[in-house]
Order: sequence, then structure tokens, then C-alpha cells
Amino acid sequence: MAEAIAVTGYVDDKVARQLSKPKWASVDVHPDRKEGDTFVRVAESAVRDVRIGSSRSGRTLVQLILNDEATFETVVRSVPKGQRFFDPTLARITAASIANKIEI
Repeated sequence: MAEAIAVTGYVDDKVARQLSKPKWASVDVHPDRKEGDTFVRVAESAVRDVRIGSSRSGRTLVQLILNDEATFETVVRSVPKGQRFFDPTLARITAASIANKIEI
């Protein structure tokens, strides 16, 4: 079986419908159904194939199969509150916001 790198997560239903059409710039894929401050941003040029999964509560599961040597961004947004940033759960959330090797 062939292997590829894929980003899997959730997007708004409207965004999922746009992914099935050509000509979208980039998409933010979240590791959880609820929108959070950690996500993966993938450009259309990096995507070989789009797989659309089920939808619930306005969010659709998607899997983006990436081109060989494709790049993507893992984004972690935060708002400084005048104190040193420390979040013990950040490692878990960030770990979920990565691409993984899959068999296709």
C-alpha cells in the first residue's frame, strides 16, 4: 500500500462544501469539533486529495491528503494577559494538530 501525509480534523460545513470545488486559498483544520485556538492551516496547492466525512453540529470531518514535500502551518493563537504564558494542556492540543502518515 502507498503512504501519504494527511491532515485530519474539523471545518465548518460551509468550508467543507468549498473544499470539494477547486480554487480555495487555504483552510484551517481544527483537531476538535469546537473551534479553538490551535489548528492546522493548509494551502490548496499542498493538497493532493480531499476526503469529506460526516457532519454534526455545523462541523464536518475532513481529511486532506498532502502532496509529497508539502508544507503546512500549525497555528497556536493566544492573548497575553500580563503574565507568563503556561498551559499544560497545550502539548496535548498541539500534538493533535499535526499531519500524520496514512496508508492510501
